[in-house]
Amino acid sequence: MGISPTTSLIVITKPLRVEAIISVSTSKSICLRTSFILERDDSNNLR
Repeated sequence: MGISPTTSLIVITKPLRVEAIISVSTSKSICLRTSFILERDDSNNLR
């Protein structure tokens, strides 16, 4: 109750970024911002 499915995705996508999960619990707004940052990081890594 309180943990969104997005958090689970972040954990599986980047287990090293555990701090992001904590931020999501504090504010849902940060969750959206973290998602964007993670997506951009992944794109750079793939390229």
